[in-house]
Amino acid sequence: LSYEYIAGRLKEISPALATKRTIVAHLGNGASLCAMRDGRSFDTTMGFSALDGLVMGTRCGAIDPGVLLYFVLERGIAGEALQHMLYEESGLLGISGISGDMRTLEASDNPHAREAVELFAFRAAREAAA
Repeated sequence: LSYEYIAGRLKEISPALATKRTIVAHLGNGASLCAMRDGRSFDTTMGFSALDGLVMGTRCGAIDPGVLLYFVLERGIAGEALQHMLYEESGLLGISGISGDMRTLEASDNPHAREAVELFAFRAAREAAA
């Protein structure tokens, strides 16, 4: 719905721009990108669930399925515990070990906070370039 609203506003504000190819970013605790053409979405970083796509505040973003197999087979983490970890303890929080809030991470001099911010920026740029 966020992208539908933005597409509508873009048509009102700049009709010429609304007919072009545009990348729209929703960057908050949840994050995604949407490629639009002629005011319509034709690709997005979102997948089957809210876990896919960009790294988010507490959600992992796109992840190698082998990681899930590792947690289940090697670490014995499965079911609701795995779901909780992927939705609530991953992303910027999991990388930094400090917070899932970008403002907190940017204000920190902790190298893990810097790593989380850099990974977020890298992944967003990589997806936008794709």
